[in-house]
Amino acid sequence: MRRYLFSPIGTTDPIRDFHDGALLHIIRNFKPDYVCMYMTKEMIDNENKDIEEKGQSRYLFCLGEIKKVINKTFEIDRIDDYEMEDPSDMDAFYQIFINKIIEIEDKAKRESGNEYEILLNISSGTPAQKATLQVIATHGNNKIMAIQVKTPHKKSNPRNDNEKDSSLQDIWDTNEDNVRDFENMCSISEAKKFIKISTEKEIIKELIRNYDYSSVYDIIKSRGATEEFKNLVKLAKCRLDMNIDEVKSICEQLPIFEADKFLVDRPENERKSIEYILSLKIKADKDLSVDFIRGLTPIIFDLFERYYLSCSGDEIEKISKMVTNGGRQIRKVYREMIEQYDKELLEFLDKEYKDRGGFNKMSDMNSDVYLQLMKYKKRVPKENIELAQKLRDVEKSVRNLVAHEIEFVNQKKLREMTSKITNTGYNMKDILELIIQFANHCCQFNIEERIKDSYKSMNEYIISKLDVEFSKIKS
Repeated sequence: MRRYLFSPIGTTDPIRDFHDGALLHIIRNFKPDYVCMYMTKEMIDNENKDIEEKGQSRYLFCLGEIKKVINKTFEIDRIDDYEMEDPSDMDAFYQIFINKIIEIEDKAKRESGNEYEILLNISSGTPAQKATLQVIATHGNNKIMAIQVKTPHKKSNPRNDNEKDSSLQDIWDTNEDNVRDFENMCSISEAKKFIKISTEKEIIKELIRNYDYSSVYDIIKSRGATEEFKNLVKLAKCRLDMNIDEVKSICEQLPIFEADKFLVDRPENERKSIEYILSLKIKADKDLSVDFIRGLTPIIFDLFERYYLSCSGDEIEKISKMVTNGGRQIRKVYREMIEQYDKELLEFLDKEYKDRGGFNKMSDMNSDVYLQLMKYKKRVPKENIELAQKLRDVEKSVRNLVAHEIEFVNQKKLREMTSKITNTGYNMKDILELIIQFANHCCQFNIEERIKDSYKSMNEYIISKLDVEFSKIKS
């Protein structure tokens, strides 16, 4: 019987905290004839760092050593995926994985006839990678088996900071799984349905907590979930997509106590803005810097407009008007209207925009214009202007870079880009706090901790329904 292993590579591979990672442990126990590693850019970068600092790849070194232990050689193949942008996107992996597994199966048939097994490692990689392989194994033939590897700690292997200072040989030599009577932590899908249900449930929990509602919906739909549970997941997805009308429509079919889990309890005219701020919080939580930055302008504009309108009454109608542009309504400010309404305001704007030759004949209303209008209002408190100025400075510092250039931005880069505003610069959570501070102090949104954590509360509510849901599916 020839065995063929396909494995994503994760942060616990090949060894973590003196024990095998999942890849190595499967090889140790199943002694495959072929091993294919799928590596994202992060894992390739780890490997390159090893080569630079330790003189060789941690993965290839350990695979070489394990061959000696099991007294068997095997073919090594790999997929180096430099282009994978979002390792949490299940859809992004499916076609890559299924194509490779089909290729492996063709190879197995050529080499072994019908005497082969294809092993899929569902314990390494991201939740989306694990979920993708679990789905493939579940719907594949009996030759394809999903294998999970428990850790000795019964949770993620903890990091051992000494490993980064150790040689690869030392890391291998101190691996406690090299002893003769090591514990086999692998389990095969012998009772395929039971493992499928239990594994899928844990994966679904991870995906929900990672806000990946689309992947959750695909899994539960294929599992024949009840309409009630599918609606809960659909609600979460619609909420994250800012499809508030659809959320309200579905919520009308739910009991009041359940509907309250899916929308913040705020007046209609505030709810959309608060939900948008919460969606930015999720981007910050997931470290999606570029998406976070691209999302700043709409909410800063919205909050500035709200605050200005609360301070100025109907002044906006005297200096601007709505026009149709590309099928949508936008507000434009006209120099002529400002001059007729308040010449001192026009003089003030000309002074503020002197480096551009004064205020334009016609200008789109934007956050900067609203900021200048706020500054002109003598009754706007100084601290509110200072807070608005910080937000506008952040927007200017980062928005154009990601809007017009292909640019990588991480937390360090973000701090550098905003270092002129404050010595230490801002990270995403700092910027989010500025937004919430302005929304609370100037727009009276009262976004309290309960509201900030409403997605987490919603996620845990959906998760609390999983056991009942899976019992219905199982039966």
